[in-house]
Amino acid sequence: MSEAMRVLDHEQQIRRIARLLGVEPQAIQGFDTVPVAELRLLHDQIAESLFVVHEESFARVAGVSKVIPGAVAGKLAERFLQPALAARAAVMLDPAKASDLVNKVSVSYLADVAVSLDPVRGQSVIRAIPPARVAEVARELFKRDELAAMAEFAGTVEKAALDAALQVATPAQLVRVAPLLVWNDNIEEIIDELSDDRLDAILHAVADDSLWVQASVLLRRLRPETLSRVAERLANLPEVASRIPTDLVGELAIDLFETGELETMVHFVPVVPNEALKRALDLAGGANLLKIAPLLDWTDPVHSIVDDLTDEQLDTVLHAMADEDLWQEAAVLLHHVRPHTLERVADRFTVHRTLAAQIPVDLIRGLATDLFAAGDLDTMVLFVPVVTQDALTAAIDVAGAANLLKIAPLIEWSETVLAVIEALPDDYLDQLLTEVAEGELWAEAEALVGYLDDAMRQRIIARGRTSPAALVDRFREQVLGNTSSPVLREIIAAVDAG
Repeated sequence: MSEAMRVLDHEQQIRRIARLLGVEPQAIQGFDTVPVAELRLLHDQIAESLFVVHEESFARVAGVSKVIPGAVAGKLAERFLQPALAARAAVMLDPAKASDLVNKVSVSYLADVAVSLDPVRGQSVIRAIPPARVAEVARELFKRDELAAMAEFAGTVEKAALDAALQVATPAQLVRVAPLLVWNDNIEEIIDELSDDRLDAILHAVADDSLWVQASVLLRRLRPETLSRVAERLANLPEVASRIPTDLVGELAIDLFETGELETMVHFVPVVPNEALKRALDLAGGANLLKIAPLLDWTDPVHSIVDDLTDEQLDTVLHAMADEDLWQEAAVLLHHVRPHTLERVADRFTVHRTLAAQIPVDLIRGLATDLFAAGDLDTMVLFVPVVTQDALTAAIDVAGAANLLKIAPLIEWSETVLAVIEALPDDYLDQLLTEVAEGELWAEAEALVGYLDDAMRQRIIARGRTSPAALVDRFREQVLGNTSSPVLREIIAAVDAG
């Protein structure tokens, strides 16, 4: 519970104690730092003490009601019996008699009695009151702003009576009382069964009356299914969604991430303000950001937030990939992020080589497939120095001969790269020769062979000798006529000499 909500609840509990003692709330001093739970306990202890001291008197009053007609008993009670005393006597009534008496006194008097009634001792009496009468009393209590008293009875009455009581609350009153309720199945079911119109009215009340503190507590108590409904309704109420405070979304995000309710969190992503969304994703942490990535609709606001992650935040994501084995989720994230952010990821991997060494082969294969398909060779180049030899082999395998030729002038050639190239099968070398000629990738071929050692060049010469004559003729014509590369000239000469 937030500090603001604690203060509101604290004030309500002080009012309850003051009413019990017959004084104004201002007279209750020295309890500012006492926890709300202890104030509730203090109230119950005072009530118990008052009851025990006067139990015999209360019993006699309750006994009188048994021998006189209900209408007479009601009039006498309302005229001569103070509400606080009537509340003490009421818990000793026979439930059937109580059900009759509540219709013989005014709603105002009944509300006065209700605020002093012990909901635990008086449970059987309270449950005997018809829902329609409960609703009338509830309306009066809401009118008086007796929210704590209303909340006390929520856990005592049956569902039908509770539903009747909450139905008479205005949307704003419902939001204000909800955080004070001791949550139970009855309350959850009633909230779950709210109509769309009622839910929309509640959301408007939250925004119009700035009841964000109370809304924060309420939202964090709702079932995931109901919370998803709230998000869906907000999608239809942009004028409300635009006013949602950043802190509220942050608090909700913390709860949802802690409980693993990622799908529920996703429902709020398209409807909350960008600053609030940024706050939520900031709080997600590396692991949760990875887990939620496959569920997100990657809109411009989502992209912008991910683009703006600091190096420290990106490092957290990278560590989560490895530490929590979230490589599958990482593959989805890397698939969606913009090229600039992907470049930053690659750059951070150069700082964390031990993490880069753990990148699965399949992740790099999938990443390479996407990047080569998009023609984004510059980004692919950034991953070449940091991945393992097996991962690089997988990348070159999906690249195809043409992309290998195109990327050759761009990459940082290392022993790992050379080892991968040297391990290429003969049919891949044949594809390279074909792509050079058909794609007129002469400059790229010149760059590639310039990095190869003599053994690899001998393999190329051997494959050239088995190539179709027309292909060799095209090589000879281009190399001798338009290429200044001495290496290519040596290779063609060696092919011809064979």
